[in-house]
Amino acid sequence: MPERVEKRRPTRRARGPIIILTRRDCDEAERRAAPGFLHELTDGGRTAPRTAVRRVNWTHACNERTALTAARCLELLPTPLNAVYAPVCAALVGMIAAAMLADVSPEFFQASIRAVDSGAGTLLALPIYGRLGWRRRARFMGCL
Repeated sequence: MPERVEKRRPTRRARGPIIILTRRDCDEAERRAAPGFLHELTDGGRTAPRTAVRRVNWTHACNERTALTAARCLELLPTPLNAVYAPVCAALVGMIAAAMLADVSPEFFQASIRAVDSGAGTLLALPIYGRLGWRRRARFMGCL
């Protein structure tokens, strides 16, 4: 009679290190993603941010007003951008991105409302995809 061989249970592999997201990490990710989003929005800087925002087909007027306000403020910043204004520029571009994303994604809109209601602060839209994308941050904040 053949010898009975015990099968080993497969061991569960770790998915990788658990990353604790801090507000500083999210702000830094937004700061890195903002220039690329602005470049894409303004066709490489050929159009003004306000004109680029007006070209979008908006579904909700409140999101359009939010994006237009941020675009106006962005145009008031000095043209050769100093390093001092980089966080402000990133925040304004993030506001435009959040308004655009909330206009097309009800999921993002609801998650951003839950984030504010829970006291976690605003849910940043940038970066949209990737390791620090908005969905992962929303899940981490408990808003999705």
